[in-house]
Amino acid sequence: MPWRLAIGVLSVVALCAIGGFRTFFLLDDGGRGHRAAAPAARDISSRDADPNPLTVAEVFPGPTLTLTGPAPGYPILASESSTDCAGAVIGRLAAVVARAGCDQVVRATVRSPDGSYLVTLGVLNLADTVAAHRVYQQAKVLVDTGRGTFGGLSAGPGTEVLAGPAARVGWHVRGHFVVYGVVARADGGRISDREPRTRQILSDLVPGYLRESVLGRRAAGRS
Repeated sequence: MPWRLAIGVLSVVALCAIGGFRTFFLLDDGGRGHRAAAPAARDISSRDADPNPLTVAEVFPGPTLTLTGPAPGYPILASESSTDCAGAVIGRLAAVVARAGCDQVVRATVRSPDGSYLVTLGVLNLADTVAAHRVYQQAKVLVDTGRGTFGGLSAGPGTEVLAGPAARVGWHVRGHFVVYGVVARADGGRISDREPRTRQILSDLVPGYLRESVLGRRAAGRS
């Protein structure tokens, strides 16, 4: 499954909620660098088949988000589960997720191990696979044209940069869920469209952690 990765700049006017992300580039990695999905033991193609809501403990267990291997973890600064899907997105993407039957978003803001980046990670719980793919595709159009995007989760002073001058956004789909990430430099600096570090962070956390680890466990019936 390809995934979307973009850099956006949030206009000053948009800070009051009407998004203003301009896309600098879009990357489709075709799933390279991530293991193939394991055979499903649980049908997650729709909320009818998979009715149990997500929990914060399922998506973000413990005080630190830990990836596989010896790499240090990402401290979790704030987390929440909410039925207010519109509060997790910006601009016209709110109407898109509403039409897709979104009834829950689970998200958290984490700090990179070296403290240089802040990342909001989220999972949107949608009606079914068709709805999830519709959000996935329409999000590209909205991000590209500056009419909507995924929003950051405030975790107190110093995290305002997630709604600040520059952010990179990545999103992916599995089953009836859309997973996404918003990353910004902790110092509020501009993220270059050629900066490999932020690309790697989103690759590790969105398709790597949220799609393969979190939703992989759910599809395997281990959550």
